[in-house]
Amino acid sequence: MPALKEQKQLSKTNIQNTAPAAAQVQLPPAPDQQATTEVQKKISALKDKLLLHKTLGTDSSTIDREPRNQLILMVRDPFWLHAYWEMSMQVIDRIRAAMGHLWHTADPILRLYRMHTDAGGTMRKEFLSDIHIHGGINNWYIDVDDPPSSFLVEIGYLARDGQFFILLSSNIVETPQRYVHDSFGHPDVSWTGIPTDFQLGNYPENGGDVLSGNGAKHDGTSRSSGWSDSPAEFGLKIDAELVIKGETTPHVQVAIKGENIRLKEDGTFSIRYHLPERRHVFPIAAVSPDGVETRTIILAVERNTKVLETVVRDEDDE
Repeated sequence: MPALKEQKQLSKTNIQNTAPAAAQVQLPPAPDQQATTEVQKKISALKDKLLLHKTLGTDSSTIDREPRNQLILMVRDPFWLHAYWEMSMQVIDRIRAAMGHLWHTADPILRLYRMHTDAGGTMRKEFLSDIHIHGGINNWYIDVDDPPSSFLVEIGYLARDGQFFILLSSNIVETPQRYVHDSFGHPDVSWTGIPTDFQLGNYPENGGDVLSGNGAKHDGTSRSSGWSDSPAEFGLKIDAELVIKGETTPHVQVAIKGENIRLKEDGTFSIRYHLPERRHVFPIAAVSPDGVETRTIILAVERNTKVLETVVRDEDDE
């Protein structure tokens, strides 16, 4: 019996010795902490760059006040518009939440419309183009055609599925005619710069010398080339200009048709516009110095000129 017990114990020992060794797990080497930090910095910088490219919010530190959430469209000349915007980061956060996953692939856009008025006086929008913009700016120049025309722009985000999420909509502006002529057909190209280079308040009430935008004077009797002095041959041409005069509190910001104008020290202003044949609408807005209050007056003027038949008197009637 002792021999049998010793044999079983020996067999058990052999079985244990022939069992395969436990597999040893090879752990990866510890990562380089410095290399990980550098990668994280690059990822963070890329995220910041993408966010800057998309974010249209205005940094209040750049304007020394809180943004007003406004998109202002102005006329530079018959073929160029200028858009300026301010918006708080809260507006961006709200639109981002509304867009959800669409935000990450959306592009900031200025959407340009041409405005038309139907027979009933209702304004309708005609889509013209989407202008891709980027964050970190607050203005953009827009080239347009077919003056005179009315335009409006919207700013927002265009998603990859075609949805347009509007942030702000602008005022409506009208570009002037391509060429402006004086009473006898001479081009007067300086009138579009009236808000900056015209000496306001020097336009005469009743006759006298007319001071034009470039400082040249016309006595009202200028004649075009080829004008005949013969009593039997004479011409008659007319044109029209509108002079808008007003008064407000000094240091108020005043804009006519979306274009800022200069005020005199006493708060008065006077500005002229060429008046072609059609109905004209002049929205005149004044914003208080603190930006809290806005007052608007709409001036509508229509020019309707009719040329009558020439009457020739026979000499025998004398």
